Amino acid sequence: MSQLTEAKIRLKTALGSFRVKRLPTRKSETLQAWDAADELLIDNLATEHALVLDEQASNDSRLLVINDQFGALTTSLHRHKPDSWNDSSISHLATRLNYEENFKSESDSEATFNAISSTEALSGSYAIVLIKIPKTLSLLEQQLSSLSHHINSDTIIIAAGMTKSIHSSTLALFEKHLGETTTSRATKKARLIFCKVDSKIIAAEAKTAESAELTATRYFADPLDSELISYANGFSRDRLDLGARAMMQAMNDNTLPDAENIADLACGNGVLGLHALNAIGKDINKVDKQRCITFIDESYMAVAAAKENYQHIISDADKHKIVPSFVVQDSIKKPDVNYDWIICNPPFHIGTAMDTYIANRMFQQSFIALQRTGQLWVVANRHLKYENQIKKIFKNAKIVLSNKKFVVIAATKM
Repeated sequence: MSQLTEAKIRLKTALGSFRVKRLPTRKSETLQAWDAADELLIDNLATEHALVLDEQASNDSRLLVINDQFGALTTSLHRHKPDSWNDSSISHLATRLNYEENFKSESDSEATFNAISSTEALSGSYAIVLIKIPKTLSLLEQQLSSLSHHINSDTIIIAAGMTKSIHSSTLALFEKHLGETTTSRATKKARLIFCKVDSKIIAAEAKTAESAELTATRYFADPLDSELISYANGFSRDRLDLGARAMMQAMNDNTLPDAENIADLACGNGVLGLHALNAIGKDINKVDKQRCITFIDESYMAVAAAKENYQHIISDADKHKIVPSFVVQDSIKKPDVNYDWIICNPPFHIGTAMDTYIANRMFQQSFIALQRTGQLWVVANRHLKYENQIKKIFKNAKIVLSNKKFVVIAATKM
């Protein structure tokens, strides 16, 4: 391994030195699995709260880490057996792999963490809570509201984020749900948030919301003639996004595959998969076939919303002809029976950085997961030029819909 690569994965903190990697892995990684906010948070905890950390380790009081992107915080705090609460299954997987990387020796054999999905309820009370500020303000509010049921006036709460992610609205949420909130000076474009828990505020919160309750946003999806829900971390959670609308129009305007095994990859709240079932069902020649559909996303909330929407939209009369699956996982794996139609509205960001690597990886994995003559349909912003990448993999690709902002690309496995 080159010195440059080693430097990219070696996290040195006041709590120790650890090798921490990103997911998905790639040969020439240029990005670290942590940022300056992670470093600032760890160093503050080690220097300002060393005694509390020692007491926490000795008396089995609990430590919670929220939104740890690749496990840098959880790995650094492994001796404290933290709970890791996250909406990203990739984040939990990365943390597991980083534990395996760092704690193989016998002396570290008890190093462990407890992965808790965003759709699961927290339990008990926490002595220390560490929060990475998420991109989505609605997710932060959902988390703080739920967290208020599991802390007390002695709980230490420290949040961290890059300065561009921390606004007056961010601080207002801490004030609203937890108590008095202050910030540190900016260091390396990162900042800490300190919150002093107000027992009156959390008592009031306990009366107004259930700890495990997920807040749903509802909107009317006119192509489906139905209401859909999204949860707090959902993409375009309060409206049908224009990319999805373009894909739905492409389904209406083109001959669809006579697909019996469908995957909605990066499904979000399931709108594309549901429209695909609806569109195929209108074809009199295809209406009586039994179909399997798998909704796949790495977000726990996304898959939960897709399942809820499926139950709401698919009629009882049609459910006997459909076998649904709802899978939280990183991208798509080769199934026992290969798919004959994969629909995909892929992400093109990792965190806040634009990055098409994940989408390209989805195209490669989709090729493997499709049966021969199976089709991949992708909707994307025009400027991303995915058609060229898809042609390299499938040796064919055609644009089945094009407008000023989006294209829908169809490719067949030959």
